[in-house]
Amino acid sequence: MSQTDRQPSSLRRDNIFAPSSLICGILAWTLLPLLAAPAAMLAGHIAYAKSKRLGVGGRGMALAGMALGYSGLAAAAMLIGVLLALPEGKSLFPQEAAEQPAQAAAPQPKPRAAKPVAVEEKPLPPVIPPQAEAILAAQHAVAERLAAGESLDEINEGFPLDEEDRRYWQNIEARQGTVIITPKPDARGFSRQIMLLSAQENGRLTWTCIGELEKSVEQTVCR
Repeated sequence: MSQTDRQPSSLRRDNIFAPSSLICGILAWTLLPLLAAPAAMLAGHIAYAKSKRLGVGGRGMALAGMALGYSGLAAAAMLIGVLLALPEGKSLFPQEAAEQPAQAAAPQPKPRAAKPVAVEEKPLPPVIPPQAEAILAAQHAVAERLAAGESLDEINEGFPLDEEDRRYWQNIEARQGTVIITPKPDARGFSRQIMLLSAQENGRLTWTCIGELEKSVEQTVCR
């Protein structure tokens, strides 16, 4: 066989980019779409240019590899775009989409109701001043809610005052179990709030007063 007869076969073997492009194009549609697709496109262009310039074989494989690479990359990009555009909680797969509502609809355990707590209040003095009656009523309301199972931090309430109570107090309310008293303004229009801090000690509700109260009122409500 002459040197001229062996030349086309040798050139065909030299165009290794053509089968490489085809293999990468197949991988672009199976295992490695984002990696194999650009490789198939690059190898296909090189193989096609080499076949056209040098007259070697592999043009068909190069074209097939380029087609698979371009289409595989486009399909991967479209799939990623669809996944990113899906609303939260939605899925492309019906089975997963059906399992998510089922999990969301699973019954949740109901929170247990707080158990009533026995609360003991300290005894009152034999004589109760009229100024202390509204404060005692507020303290008793806090104690009742505490005995019903609420914590001191959950007790927030305002207390109505009648005409007799308004002779001494502008407002009485409970904030996180603490009774806050606003006296009537003095001659200069000033009014300093008084706080009765509540605490539980060995099942007994105690009150610590912060602020100025008359001695008889303090002995009645600060106990």
